[in-house]
Amino acid sequence: MSNRRDDLINRIISFQADETLNFWDKLNETDKLFSVLLSDEGWYIDYDLAIKTLSELYIKQVFNEIKVLDYYMIQHYKKKLPDIELFFQENYKERAHIIKKGIQAHLSGDFELSTPVFLIQTEGIFHDLTEKDIFSKGRGKNKENTAANWFDSKKQTPRDVRLAILESLKYNSNLSANFSESVNFPNALNRNRILHGRDISYNTELNSSKAISLLLFVSTVVNDIESNSSQITWI
Repeated sequence: MSNRRDDLINRIISFQADETLNFWDKLNETDKLFSVLLSDEGWYIDYDLAIKTLSELYIKQVFNEIKVLDYYMIQHYKKKLPDIELFFQENYKERAHIIKKGIQAHLSGDFELSTPVFLIQTEGIFHDLTEKDIFSKGRGKNKENTAANWFDSKKQTPRDVRLAILESLKYNSNLSANFSESVNFPNALNRNRILHGRDISYNTELNSSKAISLLLFVSTVVNDIESNSSQITWI
């Protein structure tokens, strides 16, 4: 489990009990914190997922130690793969052929190939959209070259669900964790351990599905915020 889980859950409880907040403010703050909790499990929200459903599955998984959330998410993306392939063909033409090969590898069970492809393309798309590095901690001259810095630069519009679920990019120490820090986020997909060859047991359907989740999250929600619209059509 993430070392910060208890703190995030306690903060959610505190917001829910705060009588000075109205319903919408409570919902917004809860969605923000839940997006971070979910990302610590390695999952991200896309437009076809209901936060209420995910929160119920999350509670069952982390407190009853049954993989109901993981199973639900794996099945969700398995059903969506044809639509995901079409989505990238229509919206990211220059990368579509690479992502298509990643999807083919995923369908063939070659998860040792699909997972790095999805992670690499996520990094590239995020940089194209924001000129920031989604996996960066921000050091030295690059201290502002982070997803958190990009998030903070966006205008915080009240009740914007997109910004609420993007809170996971503000608190993305799970994504940017180095080799030693990754032990604090055992369920999150660690880009550094995979792409630097430290983790050779990542080749599972679960990890490849988590990489798809992150890829789609960046390609849709981040894109919409960056363009200040909902120009990308998702089905």
